[in-house]
Amino acid sequence: MTIKASQPASSEATWPQQAHEAARYRTDCARSDDVGQMLGTLLHDASRLMRRRFVQRARAEKLPLNRSQAAALLALARRPGTSQAALAARLDIAPITLVRLLDGLQKARLIERRPHPTDRRKRILWPTDTADMVLRHIRAIARAVEREALAGFHADTRLELTSALVQVRDNLMLATRRRPTRSTAAARLQPSRRRQKSHETAS
Repeated sequence: MTIKASQPASSEATWPQQAHEAARYRTDCARSDDVGQMLGTLLHDASRLMRRRFVQRARAEKLPLNRSQAAALLALARRPGTSQAALAARLDIAPITLVRLLDGLQKARLIERRPHPTDRRKRILWPTDTADMVLRHIRAIARAVEREALAGFHADTRLELTSALVQVRDNLMLATRRRPTRSTAAARLQPSRRRQKSHETAS
């Protein structure tokens, strides 16, 4: 994928700290024999900074939810009528953590817990009509953060980047369903460990 960048769209993109970090990443990539080694670090940092920027904007715009509550409500709006267990899995958080988030959302009258139509032991979750305005606010903040993150990218490059990230996500989702395999490094260490154990037994 060829990245075609134009001039930064805002002064925030040229803050000294951000410029220094960008220069450091480019230097690290240039020195590395495998640029893929930087992928995990870059994805982690980009995700962390987008979350931080969302929190900054949410506070400035008086969003009545914290980031975790906003993420839960947004995920529920995408799949209304889901169970608590399914929503916890989708958000990749512990069920007890989700329960606390849902309690807050229900107290704010943004979600409803309804009986499951076929399983009396379960409850399904639905956003309320009151949640519509809050969801619009969340989406507006998320779009603003996305625009900041993609500042300087041409439209075709944004599509290429999105497509590449979707492929990365799908590859990893498929890999997690497979039987775990040892890494090359672990495979190399195993014979050495066996020899060491055999030597200790013999002595």
